[in-house]
Amino acid sequence: EKGGLLEDAKALIVIPDGILHYLPFETLRASIGHGSGYLVEKLVISYCPSASSLFVLKQQKKLNVRQMTLLALGGPNYGILPTSEHEITKKDVLSQLYNEQGFRFSPLPFSKREVLEIGKLFAKSDRTILVGEKASEEAIKKLPLIEYRLIHFACHGFLDERIPFRSALVLSLNAQQEDDGYLQMREIYGLTMNADLVVLSACQTGNGILERAEGPMALARPFFYAGARSVIASLWSINDKTTVFFMKEFYRNLVEGYAAGKALQLTKIRMLNSAWSHPFYWAGFILNGDPAVVSMSR
Repeated sequence: EKGGLLEDAKALIVIPDGILHYLPFETLRASIGHGSGYLVEKLVISYCPSASSLFVLKQQKKLNVRQMTLLALGGPNYGILPTSEHEITKKDVLSQLYNEQGFRFSPLPFSKREVLEIGKLFAKSDRTILVGEKASEEAIKKLPLIEYRLIHFACHGFLDERIPFRSALVLSLNAQQEDDGYLQMREIYGLTMNADLVVLSACQTGNGILERAEGPMALARPFFYAGARSVIASLWSINDKTTVFFMKEFYRNLVEGYAAGKALQLTKIRMLNSAWSHPFYWAGFILNGDPAVVSMSR
């Protein structure tokens, strides 16, 4: 409102409580000019569990290592190969557990296109793009993640509300690989990163069981412990096809030099002016952590 606290503000950092963790504040209505619109049209909006955690992220020093810009994984191979009748593997057990909870290993053809389109925005010498069988848990564990400034996952995400540490990013499921393909929350805590931004282009990566004063026990959280300064995650199941357009627009804004929070705001405004204007297509992606982190210079 005129004369209110938000009249001259350009950004809003939300520290939600309880069930408000599941509300994308971008969708709230606000006075804009002579009419009204979504709050995202007026403000750069980001989220953080507390003011002290934001302070820590801003004070976090980048490690002095040579860095490439982008690591992107997408279009994992979900064609699970049969194992021996007499051999039950860890992968078989996990697959059965996830199936019993309603998870389906459906192909994500547009996730491959997503990372390939994003990759075109970066020089070949400054990117690592992994698709199909190469988009694997084994690759993530062997790569020097500390050398990448942007890390992007386009895959299935599984949320286990009964046992949160079993929640996982589902990468290539190939019986010939040493790892089971499920990059579980407990394993993410053990990774070492130096990333300005991690993007989880997967379903419900921002959701989880609410912990008092801590927020959701979600897949986004362990990436901060691993070394990320900001994480984009989703609050609900995302549309595979429209996400290609969304993410390509977001990375184009990053390449032009906008900070992560501003780049995300501009992307959502672009979606509002497209055929996918309904909040379902854009409001679920939220930025946690430091919104001012800049990955490229203008």
